Amino acid sequence: MLSIPDDKIRPFITITIDQPTFSDQKIHEIQEPFFFLMKENQVFAYIRMDDLPLNEKITTVDQLLQYAFSIDNVCKLHPNISLPHLFQIIGEPIVLIKTDDGLLTGYVKREDVLAELFKQDSKQNLDLLNVILTSIPMGIFVADKERNIVNFNESGLKMIKKPSEQVLNEPAANIFNKQHIHSVFASGSSILNQLEITDVMSVLVDYSPILNHEKEVEGLIIIVQDLPMVEEMAMEIELIKSSNKDLNAILANIYDEILVVNQKGELLRYSDSIISGFWGKDLKDYIGKNLLQLEDEGIFNPSVTRLVLEQKKESINCPRY
Repeated sequence: MLSIPDDKIRPFITITIDQPTFSDQKIHEIQEPFFFLMKENQVFAYIRMDDLPLNEKITTVDQLLQYAFSIDNVCKLHPNISLPHLFQIIGEPIVLIKTDDGLLTGYVKREDVLAELFKQDSKQNLDLLNVILTSIPMGIFVADKERNIVNFNESGLKMIKKPSEQVLNEPAANIFNKQHIHSVFASGSSILNQLEITDVMSVLVDYSPILNHEKEVEGLIIIVQDLPMVEEMAMEIELIKSSNKDLNAILANIYDEILVVNQKGELLRYSDSIISGFWGKDLKDYIGKNLLQLEDEGIFNPSVTRLVLEQKKESINCPRY
């Protein structure tokens, strides 16, 4: 059981939206990282201050609601938190604190809860953290300020196909993209959906900074998703590229004029045996263009493309394309 100290519970700073407009100055006077919206004396949503635009005045309810998150899915807990509650907390940036009567009295930031986890009964809580990490299906790696990996879960080890002794306290750049790691530490911004393929792993990787209260990067969380089909997909892409090269080679050596058009009537490619000056301009300019529309402009008249698409059969001996 984890107990949240009173000094970690922050008060609700609220703005009432029963009226359609309000003072923009009131928002900018808020010193808390979050504030809450009230309607008919009930808190129903929260807003992150960091999400609000710096150079835009917000004076109407409709403007404000664009940045609001409902509290319906936010945990509403007593100050004493159990293991299942910790799993709930991970999914939201804040936890709402309530009394035995169900009255909401304030909120706690997720990072404050997790920080408290390490302060109280450290051995027990470290074991608890390992339980949490092990239970998450995605691979998770935590790097410290020196960019060395200090924690991870079993799912992650399986995805990168390495034993723990080759990961713990090793530089994260030995396993993951060095440039992305450097960029996250330098900018404090996340880098998401990075496809990384090596001889031993095929994974999709997210890099996210761990920030302190001063917005300084104290570490890095690397989220890994296994993509067992990535190598096969990459091979298929290469096969398609190779097929395109072969097709272009065939078209380049055919003496007949050939234009390849998709079912929408868009020009995809053409053979090299094009009669100079016949089309009025370079066919490269028509790639991706709809030949049916070009017919309406008088460039193709009549258009055999329209005849084939409409009749769904061959059209031969046509004097123009």
